[in-house]
Amino acid sequence: MSSIIVKDLKKSLKLGALNSPQWSIHQSRQQNKTPQKSQIKPAAVLIALVDLPEGVHILITQRASHLKHHPGQNCLPGGKWMDQDKSLLETAKREAFEEIGLPSEQLEVLGSFEGHETTSGFYITPFVAISHYQGSWKLDKNEVKTLFHFPLSWALDAQKWRIESAIWEQKNRQYRACWWSQHLIWGATAEIFHNLRQHLKSESKLTP
Repeated sequence: MSSIIVKDLKKSLKLGALNSPQWSIHQSRQQNKTPQKSQIKPAAVLIALVDLPEGVHILITQRASHLKHHPGQNCLPGGKWMDQDKSLLETAKREAFEEIGLPSEQLEVLGSFEGHETTSGFYITPFVAISHYQGSWKLDKNEVKTLFHFPLSWALDAQKWRIESAIWEQKNRQYRACWWSQHLIWGATAEIFHNLRQHLKSESKLTP
């Protein structure tokens, strides 16, 4: 995987992630940006990079339409931390395997960056990894309707994103969003990509 951005991710994430306050469940609760409240629930997602002829892409799932929460929404593989998970990284790996059949041994983990707190009380820690998996995807149809590839270059281009507004719970809410092909990316996934752009800008790896 020869993308310049991927090389920059390796430089800016790898060493920092190993010492990150978000690397383990216990440490993530000590992170100043994570509220010290019992109702905050830890979760993790995986930004899995795949090398395609047209460039580096990110694996995105579309949630099943029958799910109670966020049905049909496009999102990164991941989910909430479970008691058996030794770390948030393990949570991200476990969920990716359960949802799409991505083997953890086929992942080259680059690291983590600032997470995102959702309105539903989750603090989501993202992990970036290169997927070397060449097999067929095994989607859990109870959770995932389909899987598609989202260009990394698109995710990191601030010009592709805009601020939308909608009425939710009788309040006007603003949210970050973008369209790629027929797919809408918004919500927590959009905020995580925004945080990744900000991280790379702070490391002088990405132009505004």
